[in-house]
Amino acid sequence: MRLRVSRYLRPVLLFLFAVFAFFSASSIAVAQSAFGLALICFVILAISERHNPFVGPLRWFYLLVGIYVAWLFLSAAFSDTPLQSMLNLREEWLFLIIPVGIYMFQDERRGDRLILVLMAGVTLASLNGIVQRFTGVDWILGRQLHTVGEDFRSCGFFSYPLTYGNYMATAALFCLGYALSSFGRSRGWRRAFLVTVALLALLATALANSRGPILALGVGLLVFGVVLHKARYALVTLLVAVMVWVAASPDIAAQFRERLRTDVQLENVGGRLFIWNNSLKIIRDHPVTGIGRGNFELEYARLLPDDISDDYKLTHAHCDVLDIAATAGIPGTAFYIALWCFTMVFLWRGIRSKRLSERYRGFCLAAFLASAAFFVTSLTEATFADEEVRQLLMFTWAAGLSGRYEGRAECDL
Repeated sequence: MRLRVSRYLRPVLLFLFAVFAFFSASSIAVAQSAFGLALICFVILAISERHNPFVGPLRWFYLLVGIYVAWLFLSAAFSDTPLQSMLNLREEWLFLIIPVGIYMFQDERRGDRLILVLMAGVTLASLNGIVQRFTGVDWILGRQLHTVGEDFRSCGFFSYPLTYGNYMATAALFCLGYALSSFGRSRGWRRAFLVTVALLALLATALANSRGPILALGVGLLVFGVVLHKARYALVTLLVAVMVWVAASPDIAAQFRERLRTDVQLENVGGRLFIWNNSLKIIRDHPVTGIGRGNFELEYARLLPDDISDDYKLTHAHCDVLDIAATAGIPGTAFYIALWCFTMVFLWRGIRSKRLSERYRGFCLAAFLASAAFFVTSLTEATFADEEVRQLLMFTWAAGLSGRYEGRAECDL
């Protein structure tokens, strides 16, 4: 009976998880619907195969995730709107992408196919963003694009430029790491495809006209050079990216400098320093359990002048660390940072490990670069609360963390 269930459900799980990976770059509705169905298949398979993902090599990681999520619910319970705050925690289910992904990545052929499917979706998103950048037209959704001065900001298939930029920066570094690590074991069209997708994603991010993603791309390329002990090559790549970016719009650097200048003015209600300063006041007033998820806008509005425009009544702190501290208190931020530290340390050790195969070291490299880019974007935007980008991060973590199970088919109950 077990063999029969596995025989029929594994292909279904692979298909559904592949649909999730492909559409993560274009449609959150399709991606998460597919993952929801994949999760049901995974649970049935886990019961049938007596597979318990929460014990074994990653038990401490899952324990940290459990503590973090439990604290979020505790902070919600002590907020002024407990039920609503708990409902606003629904995106935390995206953590379940990790055990499902790890289960898939333990099979070499399945894992590589899933990454190729993800890269196919990233290719379409890259091409769409590049076309938008130069034409100012969203040919698919037929909507008005945001602008910086006279230059257009790419949205891809998403509704907001920063979501697209943050997704592309994370995807570009993941694709770059995977393309480099698997170049030697790839042949023909596959090798050309890997390189093309990585370059397209890097170009799309550089041309997206969003400061945070461009900064994340630059930092990610530098990390890439440091990790591989080839910093000079990373610097050359970064220089070329900057030249392409400036050549695409000669006055874009001046526009970004002006926006940066206003951002660091404490009296500018739309600047990051103003936002972060008021967020710190919320943290000061609610240091232990925070205000609960979904209550930031109301608390933040109380700190603004009465005649301020609704455009400045923000729903998050434009920084994940501050946003989590405001909504879940300082302990919540401590658990969040601990989770990141555990993941990054493991990925770093995986890159340098002699025990892991070349394939899994490549997964660790790709996930490490993507995580570095994601974390940089989260310093100026609440990227961890952005489901479109968050689901990509969970996919990359699953790929990197799967190396912990190399040589183990499953973990018995």
